[in-house]
Amino acid sequence: MRILVTGFMPFGGQKINPSWEAIKTLEGKKLGAQLLLRRLPVEWEAGPKELLGAIREFRPDCVLLVGQAGGRDAVSVERLGVNCQDCKAPDNAGEVRLETPIREGAPDALAATYPFEEILAALRGAGIPARYSWDAGRYLCNCVLWTALDAAREDFPGMRAGFIHLPFLPGQKEGAPCLDLETQARAVELCVRAIAGAER
Repeated sequence: MRILVTGFMPFGGQKINPSWEAIKTLEGKKLGAQLLLRRLPVEWEAGPKELLGAIREFRPDCVLLVGQAGGRDAVSVERLGVNCQDCKAPDNAGEVRLETPIREGAPDALAATYPFEEILAALRGAGIPARYSWDAGRYLCNCVLWTALDAAREDFPGMRAGFIHLPFLPGQKEGAPCLDLETQARAVELCVRAIAGAER
């Protein structure tokens, strides 16, 4: 099977983004699936555009999107994407979007379709703090999640998609909850293995 795994570039003045740092460690590993790794820009226009381009190029069976959720103390297994862009913080191109739909006339919310139960069980079974989340925010993380789910619904039937949020890395922000890179990388690897196993 084919799994597209995406992370993000740094944003908000940060020099690193845990999502891409963790995903990079998958390079060359045999995890029961063919992987395509992509780093998405944190930009309202370019982020979803590059995601859709990778989907068209690779035709994945599943899309695993990964992002940073600073302030969270556990890996978040996201369950829902919302058709809304609403964040006062600018993207990396300086653009702000407030209370606007990602796509006019499309569903307000779409449920994630990746094997979330297997993923959560794998993470917890490995002793990694993890929980379900029903709120992926209203920034680029939610935007690409909803975009992937909408693309599956409209143009790529059978493709599954979901999103994992990772905490900060140690030293990234003083006083904030964090999780070391080895654990975060292990978490992403377990997610990929769970997806590959569920598809067999």
